[in-house]
Order: sequence, then structure tokens, then C-alpha cells
Amino acid sequence: MTPSHAADASRDWIAVACVGCIALGWFALDSLEVRFGALRQGTRFYELLAVLRHPGGLLLGVDAGSDVRVAGFAMLCLLVLGAALAPQWLAPPAARRVGAAAGMLPLILMLLTAAALYGSGVRLDANAAPDTVRQDLLRLAQDALGRVQDTLARRVAIGAGAYVSVLASLVLAMRGLLATRVRSVA
Repeated sequence: MTPSHAADASRDWIAVACVGCIALGWFALDSLEVRFGALRQGTRFYELLAVLRHPGGLLLGVDAGSDVRVAGFAMLCLLVLGAALAPQWLAPPAARRVGAAAGMLPLILMLLTAAALYGSGVRLDANAAPDTVRQDLLRLAQDALGRVQDTLARRVAIGAGAYVSVLASLVLAMRGLLATRVRSVA
């Protein structure tokens, strides 16, 4: 067998396919969708940092003023995908050391992003207002915002990109953990 065939045989092509599916889910497919009847607005995973900063982007799409945030988060996504692929091109001893951690990176990034999305929302501090009339108005506004957010939350659906990338990330993470465990036993 030639050296190039030996290198190809040592690569975990399932892990490479998982990283490809994650890239597809993050960059080509919608991760979140907002539906109002026939109207549908999709948001891809790499745009979610801009949506965290300006939640209206879920309804109207990410605006041009968020280009820096979108580009920065897209670069972070690409770095995570590159790191997840790193064990496939490293020598076996180095690949063993970084395999599990590298396989977990896409899943960790998605979990952190989901936690940030879940915890985000517009909140007004009614205690910041010194007089009772102002506090009452702020509480009224907070109640109205809460109702609007609840209505919007019912219209937001998880898109195909999220399903594809979560499933591929789970497979990649499990392969990394199992490969590390099998190598440590052997």
C-alpha cells in the first residue's frame, strides 16, 4: 500500500462526513425559522450572534450593520470546524490526545449559543426608577414586552440546519470519546 493510501485508510471518514454535515447545517440551512402564516424568515447558525444583539433580526433578517458580528462568528464557526478536523490530519499520538476534545467543540459551541439564545430577552429594570409612577409604567411596559416575546416565541421553530448539525455533532462527539476510550484500553 502506498503512503497516501495508508494515510487515507487511517482517517476517520465518518468524522469527516460529520464535520461536513455540521458545516452544511451551520452555513447552508436555516437553524431558526419564524413563521407567520405564509411568511417565513430563516436564520442560519452563523448569524445567531447578530440575532442575540438585535433580536428583531429573527423577524426581519440580519441587517447590514451586523456584518462584523456575522463575519466574526462565522470565522469562529470555521475555526471550530477546522479544530474538529485536526485529528484526521495529525500523527496518531497527537490525534489521540486531541481527538475527544476536538470532537466535542462543535457541540459545545452549539450548546453555548443555545443557552445564550434561551437566556436572552428584553428586560426593563423597574427598580431603577425612583418614583412609583415610573415603576408602575416600567412594570406595565415589562408585561407588554413579555407578552410580545411569548407570542414571538410560539412562532419560532427549529430549522433543518439545527437538526442536521446537532445530530452530526453528537455523532462526532461520541466517536471522539469512544475512540479515546478504545485507544486508552489498548
